[in-house]
Amino acid sequence: MRILLVRPRPDRRSVDVQPFVTCEPLELELLASHLTSLGHEVEILDLRVDRRSVREILRRGSYGLVGFTGYVNHVHVVRRLALEVKRVSRTIRVVVGGVHAEVSPGDYLDENIDHVLWADGILTLGEIATGLSPAEAAVLPGVWGSGKARPVAHPLPTLRPDRTATAAYRGSYTDLRGERCASLQTASGCPHGDRACTCPDTVFVERPLDDVVAELDEIDAPHVLLVDNDLFATPWRVDALCDALDRRGAWPTFVAFSSVESITENPTAVRRMRGHGLEAVYLQVQASADGPSGDATTAQLRSALAVLTEARVACFAWCVTGPDWDARATDDLLKVVDGVDPLDILVVTPMPVLEPTGPQPTGKRAAARIDWDMGRLSFRPTSVSVRGYYWQLLRLQAVTLLSPSRRRRIAERYGAEAGDRALRRGLKVCLRYVSLVIWPR
Repeated sequence: MRILLVRPRPDRRSVDVQPFVTCEPLELELLASHLTSLGHEVEILDLRVDRRSVREILRRGSYGLVGFTGYVNHVHVVRRLALEVKRVSRTIRVVVGGVHAEVSPGDYLDENIDHVLWADGILTLGEIATGLSPAEAAVLPGVWGSGKARPVAHPLPTLRPDRTATAAYRGSYTDLRGERCASLQTASGCPHGDRACTCPDTVFVERPLDDVVAELDEIDAPHVLLVDNDLFATPWRVDALCDALDRRGAWPTFVAFSSVESITENPTAVRRMRGHGLEAVYLQVQASADGPSGDATTAQLRSALAVLTEARVACFAWCVTGPDWDARATDDLLKVVDGVDPLDILVVTPMPVLEPTGPQPTGKRAAARIDWDMGRLSFRPTSVSVRGYYWQLLRLQAVTLLSPSRRRRIAERYGAEAGDRALRRGLKVCLRYVSLVIWPR
């Protein structure tokens, strides 16, 4: 079967990091590897960097299946793209997977989407591609259906990503310098079974380090993003990875993901990884079950920044603001970053409430989730008006994203072009919030 796998471009309104860094679609490369091993002809269309339309690609060949991946801010985009596919041919099977499909599959309930994968996506799509009829595919455990019980997730098969499927785009996958980068998966799933998490029932699997290092040998990019929900949650694995790199004798620069808790609890692991190429950390300031207060957010960030600053590791922080965010919380956070400036702080509003095992929301709640772009509110603020809330976010982003000192530090570390990209991205984000202050919604 000829299969097209598509990574969508986020809505232009989304608060997004692409002007700063563009990563390869690792999840689609892994899927392509599995499908190719089953004998299928697989192509990847990366709409983040490819300006052709889905319709244009489909009209050039005979495809039996189109698969989409995406996050919560891609839902309405994917639904529009599915309509494009069906306008080309109603016989093409449309399948949606990815993180949001697993968390909230009902958001993809659409006449133009044939199947939504909510568990074991790679294996399930492989089964669908064997030629199962729509009715036969619908009863697979990994295919969502109204009223079906969520199946127990299984560990992902051991796969190497098929980077030949994205060969045409490799020059577009770049880091802050505009230099080539690659993504390397070290673990899958969420390591925090006891914390609030948007990953439902995922199985945390640590990839064998020998396999990680072997794949690293195949990567010719000078910069590597370590794909792990929270690398420093397991400090013993960080030590083992550093030992493996020592045996290898060389390594690229690394960027990793981590939570504030793991950074503050494991400063020794951070320092050791810094000596083995760690250049920056994407820091996730997690929301609590009730949403973070300003005090919680600033206290968490202050502790993590202290560890990263001492280790000379750059920080890119994602801060989630809660319903009680107000002017005092903005002032407090600005004081924290004024002392130890992260290179980038992106503020996002909490995503609409997710109910992976419960009923799917309807009406305004469903519409808010489907059309959420990480900037607009999906709740009613408790401390200020809606316009006042957007004003506080604009203040925070203007100071952190547009400050001359920040641009200068980025230029010194990554080059003048990176400083210019940072400025353009900061202007885009701030203009988005200006529009929300003028027309709050």
